[in-house]
Amino acid sequence: MNSEIAIEEIIQVLQHRNPFLLIDRVKEYEYGKYVIGVKNVSVNEPWATGHFPEHPVYPGALIIESSAQTGGFLFYDPEETDRQKGGMLASVDSFKFVRAVYPGDQLLIKAELISRFGKFVKVRATATVDGKRAAEGELTYVIG
Repeated sequence: MNSEIAIEEIIQVLQHRNPFLLIDRVKEYEYGKYVIGVKNVSVNEPWATGHFPEHPVYPGALIIESSAQTGGFLFYDPEETDRQKGGMLASVDSFKFVRAVYPGDQLLIKAELISRFGKFVKVRATATVDGKRAAEGELTYVIG
């Protein structure tokens, strides 16, 4: 298990920037096995003004993107200097949303390796709030 990855390092690794950088921290990870990421959901984010303004709900598409960004750290090696070896999301399968996520919630996302075939990596992502499942599904990446 490796130590936490702070936002400064996340920004160096991911090519996403505000308003589309959708993880705040990687809490823990084990190379090639699992990653646990954190997304602090805030009413100050752009989506909140248009996704049910009277009662904002974090959009499911952004839960998937937060999960995909977290899963992108599954093969992160802090010693690797070639950042071009990153991955790209190839497919999203069987995502289910079982609980709404609101501003003020902290989304904890666990991404676990299911399989790897050549350049394709399949990951199971589970997003929870306060220990209760909010969403889950599978993501496939093309890496390298």
